[in-house]
Amino acid sequence: MKIKQVALIAGIALCLDGGANAATSTTSATPTTPTPEQQCAYNGQDYQVAMQVEQKIQKALKANSVSDFATVLTYPLRVNVGSSKHYQVKSVKEMMIRYPTIMTPTMQQYILADDPKQIFCNDQGVMIGRGSIWFLAGKSGPSRFIINRISVQSSQS
Repeated sequence: MKIKQVALIAGIALCLDGGANAATSTTSATPTTPTPEQQCAYNGQDYQVAMQVEQKIQKALKANSVSDFATVLTYPLRVNVGSSKHYQVKSVKEMMIRYPTIMTPTMQQYILADDPKQIFCNDQGVMIGRGSIWFLAGKSGPSRFIINRISVQSSQS
């Protein structure tokens, strides 16, 4: 009878203690989400360069300045239209000519809605405007721009 009482008391003590002193007790920390800066660094992207590029693009779009937009990018760059069609834009001059058919109002809206401090980086590069523009952000500056032409606003927000 005494063994059952000891076991019962030990069990109650363990419950009241929360298991903190039990040999089998483990604590699990809630994983933290990396900051955009940490995510960029982890994926080999320069956060400051990425943020500056997005800010310059946003400034050009707000000012409706095609030339300012075109000079932020590096060339040649790829423009994806749909899932299987793409072409290259080889110069600032060509971008300025093709701009109206590349940069749709939906893309501009997505890019302007972004907070540059919350820029998204992964192993593919830096993404802005819900995937409208991707690029690499190295310490020496941006490179390898890809523009994904989005013409219809998604029903998801």
